Amino acid sequence: MAMHKKKKRKNLTLIEMLVVIFLISIIASLVSYKIKDSLDYGRAFKTQQSKLQLQQVLDFSLQDYSVSQLRESWQEVALKSWFGNGKNDITKDGWKRTFVVTFTGEDEDNVEVHISSPRYEAYRQKYPMYFQESS
Repeated sequence: MAMHKKKKRKNLTLIEMLVVIFLISIIASLVSYKIKDSLDYGRAFKTQQSKLQLQQVLDFSLQDYSVSQLRESWQEVALKSWFGNGKNDITKDGWKRTFVVTFTGEDEDNVEVHISSPRYEAYRQKYPMYFQESS
């Protein structure tokens, strides 16, 4: 007589399944944190580039417009420039917030343009290691 042994099939227990789900969720949270961090770094880079372009546009525009005209309509002037060609809105930072632009100086010939972004400044304070000056 030949007896056939039934093979025992090992099923996953509820505890094992919970452990697997827990590990997957930890890995997913780490990956999403890194993705968010890299997206913020990209936004900071875009902000730097837009600030440089906007600075150039406004500096050149001071030759064609008065300071009072630029104070009133600096966004329109920037969007009409070849930097703000429709695809690239240089009036906004990487977080889609409008830059804060101030003009300082009493004399029309001695005006300085200052451009800032509160979100960019907060990012620089949070991650100063990304912005170390090279000597």
